[in-house]
Formats: sequence, C-alpha cells, structure tokens
Amino acid sequence: MKTERVYKWDNVKFILILLVIAGHFADNLYGYSWCKTIFLAVYLFHMPAFFFIAGLFSKKTVNADRLDPLKIVPFFLTGILVNFLSYYVRLLTSGSATFYFIWRNQIGWYLFAYAVMYILTWLLRKVRHSYVLVVSLFLMLFAGLDETVGSFLAVSRIITFFPVFYAGYILEEDKARSFLDRAAVKICSVGILAAYCVFVYLKTDLLAQYRGIITGNINYVDVLGERYLSGIPARIIFYIIMILVIAALCSVMPSRKIPFISYGGSNTMPVYFFHLPCVRVLLLIEPFRQLLSHGGKTGIIVVLVSSLIMIFVFTLPPFVKFMDLIMRPRPAVPVSQTSENKKKLWVCH
Repeated sequence: MKTERVYKWDNVKFILILLVIAGHFADNLYGYSWCKTIFLAVYLFHMPAFFFIAGLFSKKTVNADRLDPLKIVPFFLTGILVNFLSYYVRLLTSGSATFYFIWRNQIGWYLFAYAVMYILTWLLRKVRHSYVLVVSLFLMLFAGLDETVGSFLAVSRIITFFPVFYAGYILEEDKARSFLDRAAVKICSVGILAAYCVFVYLKTDLLAQYRGIITGNINYVDVLGERYLSGIPARIIFYIIMILVIAALCSVMPSRKIPFISYGGSNTMPVYFFHLPCVRVLLLIEPFRQLLSHGGKTGIIVVLVSSLIMIFVFTLPPFVKFMDLIMRPRPAVPVSQTSENKKKLWVCH
C-alpha cells in the first residue's frame, strides 16, 4: 500500500538546502560582518535539522533484522566523490588543495556521519530508547573535553548531532506533525524565529567566539583554551536554541505541495553534491564578489538569488538521474524477475 507523501518535510528540506548554500557563501566571506551573522545563524541549526528529519524517516531501515548495505554504502561513496569534486575545483581555481580520503573538515563529512548514525542506531535498536538518548546526550556534552575529539572521521560532529538523529528516530512522524501543526504552536514558532534572528544579529561577536562549538567539529579546549569548562553550559544553551529553532521552522512550514519548493526539497542530494564548487567559482568572478562586498540588502539578495538558481539547476533531471545512479544501486526490477524475463525471452527465440 502506497502512503501519501507528506510535503511538510520536503518544504523544510528546501529551506535547509537553501541555507546550506547561503552558509557556504557566508563561510567563504566570513570576514564581512553580515556574512558572519548569516553563517552563525545558519550553522547553529541547519545540519542538525537535516539529521532530525533523516532520523524521523529511518525507522524502516533501522528496525529491519538485517541492515541493508545498499542503503548505507552509497553515502560513503558519495562522500568520497563530493570531497574529490570539491578538492579538484579548489585545485583548479587556487592552484593548491589538500584531499582527505578519510574525512576531516570537508563537505563529505555529513554523508559519512549520516551513514554512521544509521549503523549506530541499527546496532542499538533493541536497547531502551530513553537509555540511548540519555547516554548520547551525556557524550555530546562531555566529549568536547577530550582534546583528541575533532574533525577526523567527523567524530566530534557525529557525537554532537547523534542525539538529534536519534530523537527523530524515536518520534512518531504523524504525532510530531500533529503537534507542530497546532495553531498555538505555529504562533509561538513565529515568535521564536523572529527572536532568534534578533538574538543572532545582536550577539554575533559573542557567538563568533564559540564558532567551533556551534559547528560541532572542534573540542572545547581548541575553541576556548583555558576557559574550556564553559563549553559545557555553552553547548547546553546552543542545543536548547537549536531544538527550538528546528521545531519552529518545521511548524511554520505548510504541509501542502508547493511548486518548485516541494520538488527541490525532495531532491536535495544533487544540490548538496554540486553546489560548493559552483560557490567557489562564482566568488572568483570579481563583479560578483564586488556585489557581495556591499553587504546589507544587496549582498543578501545576491546570495539568495544565486542559491535559488543553483537549486533550480541542480534539480534538473540530468543531475537528479546522476545522483540516483550513485545513491540507488539496487536494480529497479528484482533480480529474480529479471532472470525470469531472460528465460522467457530465450524460450521465445
């Protein structure tokens, strides 16, 4: 029986992939104050939101008696390929670049972390949910005290964001959506998002001191030095803000199908795969960079328009089909059925 698609999550993912692109523009122009504000506002919640939605729809794979490798291996492969693409474009544009086959602070970290979280959740599927969640939250808080925890193998980010993925896994999608769609929750969500924007705008310089903790890829010692113990309350505060913003964003997004937005949100992988080299090439074009240097409304409009164009281009059929070849290696027709058809064809001849 085919279930009806819930477009709310596609609509949320569209906003998130738009923020991914905008965040990479801001990261490359972090020296501008307006880019710093956008970067911090985006990175505090956008990737955890992706993990939450992934966890929400992970139940069929995770609860299976046998973990299907064809649903996991493509993420490792795509992570390697997207890292190589990013490396090659950086090499061509700047003349020097470093390629890490094993993940460090490169764009492929998300796909590697995604696969690892699936495997961890499958391994822990028979353990009491409350126990796993409490232990993962404990590790999320205190792993940052270990100076060896960092970007290698995306260990820091896996530990930091796994509780969000797991929370999505243990929540029932229909119940979560029913709560988020309440009128009172939607009204509160608008206020939360408005307050969040004002908070980041006013406290950009303060938040910038915790950049490594916000992005989740650096331990407390490397970020805060002798003040490393303050990383624990900082992460608690950031986690609370992150949860509120993710819930608010999911609440305000409509559940109906929206042209371009719903389609773009259902095809975020090719956008994720191809956008970063495009961002780097655009930033080499002097007139384009000059527009961004003006900052304010002009810079924001240029970033948003550029991001929307990339989503439109990279969700065109050729790019979607390319990603399907990598991400869906299983044949569309079952092997047994294919073999049977071959037998029939042989008999007919």
